[in-house]
Amino acid sequence: MKKFASGSIDSSIIDMIKESIEMLANEVTAGIVLYNLKSPQDGFDYHWFFDATSKQLERFNKGIQVEVIEEYEDDSYLCAYRDKLIIVKKDIIGCEVEH
Repeated sequence: MKKFASGSIDSSIIDMIKESIEMLANEVTAGIVLYNLKSPQDGFDYHWFFDATSKQLERFNKGIQVEVIEEYEDDSYLCAYRDKLIIVKKDIIGCEVEH
């Protein structure tokens, strides 16, 4: 086994690692379908959704994109936005984001 001193890793190995990470990231994100949300109701500048984990009402900027995880109730979806799970009314879900 060849030992490497600090800073002596061959640049081709680093390139192969970078390429592998990019391929893995593409595979992980390929199956994710994002949806735009419709604008907040008239008179509001933000969306307000319940965080499914903390059970607290939280404010979100307009223009966010969410991933629909599953149907939550007859009129809502459980959605992922960044590191949060939020409950979004079905009538607020807009069009699918094209990659």
